[in-house]
Formats: sequence, C-alpha cells, structure tokens
Amino acid sequence: MLLLLIFVYFLGPKPAKPTFTQPFFSPASDLISLEKNIIETERQMYGLREGNAATILWADSTKKAKTKVAFLYLHGFGASHREGEPVSIDIAKQFGGNIFLARLFEHGIEKGEDNLLTFNAEDYYQSAEKALHVARQLGDSVVVLATSGGAAMSLFLASRHPEIKCLVTYSPAVSLNSGLTNVLAGHWGLQIARLVQGKNHNDWTFRNPKQRNFWTNHQRLESRGAICCFQKNTMQRSTFERVKCPVFLGYYYENEIRQDSTVSVDAMQEMFGQLGTPPQYKRAVSFPKAAAHVITSDLTTDAWQSVEAESVRFLKEVVGL
Repeated sequence: MLLLLIFVYFLGPKPAKPTFTQPFFSPASDLISLEKNIIETERQMYGLREGNAATILWADSTKKAKTKVAFLYLHGFGASHREGEPVSIDIAKQFGGNIFLARLFEHGIEKGEDNLLTFNAEDYYQSAEKALHVARQLGDSVVVLATSGGAAMSLFLASRHPEIKCLVTYSPAVSLNSGLTNVLAGHWGLQIARLVQGKNHNDWTFRNPKQRNFWTNHQRLESRGAICCFQKNTMQRSTFERVKCPVFLGYYYENEIRQDSTVSVDAMQEMFGQLGTPPQYKRAVSFPKAAAHVITSDLTTDAWQSVEAESVRFLKEVVGL
C-alpha cells in the first residue's frame, strides 16, 4: 500500500521544470528608440494599472544619455517598482545614474479572478534578462537593486552575468518563511494548496491602502507554485557560489519573534555565507525597526531612510561609486 501511495504521488502534477535558456537581445539603435519601444510596449498592455509600467528615469532628462553607472530595480512577486521607492530612485540620483524600473512578467496587470494565472518561472526569468539588457544600454556598468522575489532573481542573474557590477538585495526570497517552497513546487502542490486554503487564490491584507494600486493581493494559487518552482530550481548553493560581485544584504530582524514573516531570514543568512563574493566585498545589515518584509518603500515602513543610508554607504565604501 505504501509503495502504491508513493507511486501515485510521483505520478501527480507539478509545475514544469524551467530550462532557463539564456536569451539573446539585439541592442536598440539609440537610447531614444529604446525608451520609445518600452513606452509603446507598456501602452499596449491591456489591464496594466497606472504607475506599474516599466520606466526609464534619466539622470538628465534633457540629454537622455548613457551614464557611467546605471541602476536596475527588480520588484518582488506580486509587487511593482513602487515597492522600491523612494530608496531605488534616491540611490540612482545620489550617484548620477540612469535607472530602469522594470515590470516583470505578468505583473501590474489587473485580471480580477485570474490575477497572475499564467505566471511561470521560465517567462519570469526571461523578463528579468530583458530588463538587464535594457539597463546595460543605459550605463557603462550596472548595479542591480532588488527586493524579495526580485532579489532572488538578481542572485540568479549575477550567477550568469559576471559583468554585473554589484547587487543590493533587500529581503531576498531564498525560501518562504512557511517552509512551503518545496511543497508548492512539488507533486500535487497546487492541489495541496487548494485543500489548505479552501479556495483558488492566495489573499493578503494591505498594511497601507495606498498599496492597492501597486501590489496584487489576490493571486491565483498556480502563480504561487510557479514562484516556488523558480526558488527551488535556482536558490541553491551552486547558484550562490557563482556570484562573485559585491553584494549588500538588507533585511528585517529584531529578534526570534520579531523578524521577516514572509521569507526565511535563516535562508538569507545561509545564502550569504555561500556566496562566491570575497568577504570584504559583501555586507549584511539587519534593520530591527523596519517591522516589514518590504524595507525600501515609504508605503510599508518608516525605516526606509536607514535602509537607504546603509545602501549608499555600502556603494561608496565597498563598491567605490
């Protein structure tokens, strides 16, 4: 009987394993054309919420020229680039760099009961690669700023792109705090999630009503399985060891009770110890007063200024910007 149950389990459905094939993108003929293409692509996206579109912010909007360093912001799962503001924009201004505020696959689009239904790990990765391609055209070097799922993605990108100058990661989603990453990414994961939730969606409550337009808090459970599939197949020692660039890790932790309740702090710290980055080029900072998973937005925490200050200090002292 036990063997039969095991057999049935492994016959069960699970998210398709992504191939993570590295794409090739042709550069735009010029930066003005690059921006126009982005604007037009986003304009045609039906259901895209206001303020969620991918956007280039120029260091000098009168010139729209390449800068010495460019910044890329990668948002977390279910979020938008507003999640990183004002920290991401302030940092770009501080160092006189252009910044590309990306919109990752299927995000920022209002589909009602089908929010994020078609989200999958492969297209998610491809959209991040495309965002990096845009940022590389905006500066001589690229610093990636990222939160939560976007920070996990930035680690994976850095393992494949040694030309990335630096990662500034906030609350990276190496593993869910609930420990359900492997369950949701495994056989019968969706069915188990539906049984536990008693419905087809994952819902959560906004801390701040102003978040409503910039986060998706009513998500199809299929998307949760897909993001866990991404984590399971990328957030591994082999990935972390290939990251050689400078890395900043910022996260909320006060004590064993008061800490990030969304993703695992222990998993973040384990990842940090496995990075291929030399010790003098990586820095981990906990923010005990953040009291939130998202520590970069004025919509989620009052500690964002401390997060910004420590990030700038790292970029000056360690990276040499």
